[in-house]
Amino acid sequence: MEELSYNGNSIVVDCKRGAALMQWTCRKGQNLLPLIHHGKTYLFEGSWLFPFPNRVSGGRYQFQGSRYELATNDLDGLPNALHGLVHDQAFKIARKEDNYLELAYCYEGDQPGFPFPYELRLCYQLKGEAELILSIEVVNLGEADMPCGLGWHPYFNLSMTPSARLKLPPVTHMEVDELMLPTGKERPFNDFKNFEWLHGHRFDTCFRLLKMEEKNSVFLSFPNQGTLELWQDFNFPFLQVYKTREDAIALEPMTCAIDALNNGVGLKVLSPRQSWRLQMGLRFF
Repeated sequence: MEELSYNGNSIVVDCKRGAALMQWTCRKGQNLLPLIHHGKTYLFEGSWLFPFPNRVSGGRYQFQGSRYELATNDLDGLPNALHGLVHDQAFKIARKEDNYLELAYCYEGDQPGFPFPYELRLCYQLKGEAELILSIEVVNLGEADMPCGLGWHPYFNLSMTPSARLKLPPVTHMEVDELMLPTGKERPFNDFKNFEWLHGHRFDTCFRLLKMEEKNSVFLSFPNQGTLELWQDFNFPFLQVYKTREDAIALEPMTCAIDALNNGVGLKVLSPRQSWRLQMGLRFF
């Protein structure tokens, strides 16, 4: 585990398990607030989801005339590949300072289900007492085009208050079938356009953001303590919300939709040696 601490703002990162963010504690006045504090029973806690977030139907996809097959690892026996290939990989420390941690992972393209070599760099930067910037760079190291998508899977701590409230930007709900795969239908979603109490709500839902800005934000309000902003840049037009318990909620920025390796919705194709830079951040105020 690698730790950073700066002005009461601190993180813990598991370099051996996909550079996952395991803890984030920030200062608000005299209080230290554990906004991310993962429990052992959480799923893909703090994980980075690459080269695809969410699901690939049957673990199979086609790209530029070739067929590929990934290992299936979906939950509850669903026949899908889930959450990419880096969540259990070891990252190396490329740079570390008082408030900055840069981690790198090189993949040689040695799995037949994804024979596209790449480098993934992740940077965690603490700002002030209550802000965290996350910067990502993907480089296609191969001599062929590479399909990909990226997501992040942090769980936010709802146990600080029984009355946490969620506010979403304008979104549509992307419908899924019994295998949790998209049907191709979308419908307006008007709940949570203002702050609404989360207690009793369950989610495993993919949303498409309707209006893309340089920064696009989701908010969690903790009455009498403050408000959390999760922002994602223009590279992330999708958001997965996952809540099956009362003490935590996962808010997952995604660059593409569910099963993008098959349906192409939001899929990024990197040319040989091309790089892709993305950014998101957390702020508590």
